[in-house]
This record gives sequence, C-alpha cells and structure tokens, in this order.
Amino acid sequence: MNRPSPREIDRRLNEAKLALEENKAYFSNPAKVVEELTALNVGDSGEAFVLISKLLDEVKVENYAGHHPPQVNYEPQGKGLELWAFTGFVA
Repeated sequence: MNRPSPREIDRRLNEAKLALEENKAYFSNPAKVVEELTALNVGDSGEAFVLISKLLDEVKVENYAGHHPPQVNYEPQGKGLELWAFTGFVA
C-alpha cells in the first residue's frame, strides 16, 4: 500500500492537535527552529505552539506534500519518528 492514505493523514493531523492541546509537543532540534521563529517574530516555543495549533486547524488532507511513505527523523530527540510535510494553504 502506498502510505500514507488520506485516512492516515487525517488521523495524524488529529494526533498533532491533541499533542499540542496536552502540551506534549516539542521541537526535535530547537536550534534549527530559532531562526525561523525569529523571522516570524515569534517569541518562544509556547507562542510557536499556539501558532502551530491555529495553522493545524487550516490544514487539510490534500495539503500533504511529504514522501510516500513519510521520511524518518534522524534528530536525536525525535529519532525514528516520521516527518509529515504539508503545503499549499494560506492561513
């Protein structure tokens, strides 16, 4: 099967929303994110997670732009987890 299926993508989006609601989200490599957060005038990770939560409300299954199957994260903190890429939406 060519994963992820639309159903799996939808399930993963819901899991991401839940992780943010339960304060279980983290950046697997915070040093890589600092420049992007600064460019967006985002002060800290808490503020970033609020923004990400709002963006997730706008993401649809058809916005999935990642690999089939999703790539694997090799950063130490998220090693072995899958990377899910989305694009093509305006929040």
